[in-house]
Amino acid sequence: KDRLETEGFDVKIIDHLNSGRPFLDENLKNLDQYDFSGAHVVTHSLGASTVLKYLNDHDIRVASLTMLAPTYPGRAFNTRALPLQCGDIAI
Repeated sequence: KDRLETEGFDVKIIDHLNSGRPFLDENLKNLDQYDFSGAHVVTHSLGASTVLKYLNDHDIRVASLTMLAPTYPGRAFNTRALPLQCGDIAI
């Protein structure tokens, strides 16, 4: 983070709210405060599913999207609670 900022990049680190039992709607609403348009977005694990849904729902285009060990959301987008156990997909 520090190195990227010294090179002129604006870096934001966003953690899931209530990481022990995250709720999709809370985390999606939390993303409203950030401007993703044209950003280079890097996600990890459950963050990949959350960001994909957010970008799709808001029709936002980013410069790039890198997903590290993304999880499959399962029924998460149809129910309030995100699954606590998901299989990682290696990319």
